[in-house]
Amino acid sequence: MSKADSINDCLKDSRGYDFTDQLAVNADNGSPIAMVQANLKNAVGFLSTMDKAPESGTNHLDQVLPMMQATPPMCLGGTPVAIIDREADSVFYFRQWHDAETLFLVRVDDDRRVDWQGQSVLIRDIKVFADQEHKYVNSRIIDFKGKLAEQHIFETSVTLSRPARRNVKDKRFSVPGAPLTLRLVIAKVIDPKTRKELALWYLLSNVFDVSAATIALWYYYRWRIESYFKLLKSGGQEIEHWQQESGLAILKRLLVGRWFVRWFGVCSATRVGRQRS
Repeated sequence: MSKADSINDCLKDSRGYDFTDQLAVNADNGSPIAMVQANLKNAVGFLSTMDKAPESGTNHLDQVLPMMQATPPMCLGGTPVAIIDREADSVFYFRQWHDAETLFLVRVDDDRRVDWQGQSVLIRDIKVFADQEHKYVNSRIIDFKGKLAEQHIFETSVTLSRPARRNVKDKRFSVPGAPLTLRLVIAKVIDPKTRKELALWYLLSNVFDVSAATIALWYYYRWRIESYFKLLKSGGQEIEHWQQESGLAILKRLLVGRWFVRWFGVCSATRVGRQRS
């Protein structure tokens, strides 16, 4: 069924909507609390549960800070920490969020350049050091794809001092900024029998008052969001086949559906309701 207000994705030859949501989960056990806020972008602009919808043209990451700042007044209990996947690996946004006194935990790529122990290195170089010097600590047993596995961690502090890179209207330019010291936690998931490395996460955060094991556990909760997307798209919800005829109708169904799905995550972005042109 054609949706008149859907967005055309020329690269993927499809139409749909961009959906960004923020969810609250229990930091102690990862159990879901509630959807906090959501934005759905259609051909006209944004449909939003927030008091002020994003302006037309706002990308996913520019939606994060307003969501962060709107959360504390809701009195959900505790101090909110935004946990986001690699899409948010950006010095520009790290500085923006830190300057706004919000807390974040982001998975980054291993080619991120940082200042560490007086040198400019890639994060992957720090992993090589940790591997060679056997610096990892076995922090806990976790469930990994239905099987028990070990979570091993290494932590250190790094500083981001290089200018940020910013793309505006297809132009790329540098944005200088003050050095920002963050916490790097490298987390491995290890098969206890074969000792094979099953997963590897590089995590940067401005949260310093909890253990590195807790940082790794928080991201583990966020990582399990992939199970939700599978359920949403092909494992039960079958969102690609929903017959709602507008972005507003789909957003309403998504909001209702969140209450019936047990899943873990904090901040996510996806395209929903895709259709071939």
